[in-house]
Amino acid sequence: MGLTAQRIENAKPRDKHWMLWDGGIPGFGVRIMPSGSRTFYIRYRTQIGTQRWTKLGTWPHQSVARAKAAALEILRAVQ
Repeated sequence: MGLTAQRIENAKPRDKHWMLWDGGIPGFGVRIMPSGSRTFYIRYRTQIGTQRWTKLGTWPHQSVARAKAAALEILRAVQ
């Protein structure tokens, strides 16, 4: 299931931060903090195998569509 504004809005904060992952773009998700703040991230591996996390913006200031586009751009660049 893909990330939507409604899924992000309905996601409840927990005692520790957690990730709500997108079903369509591997490594793309939103981190939900105990405070309730939500930040888009893309997790990927470089060509030498190093894992990286890149922050794509905070929700709702960054839309889901723009965050997905940025995630796809990063994934294309590392391939």
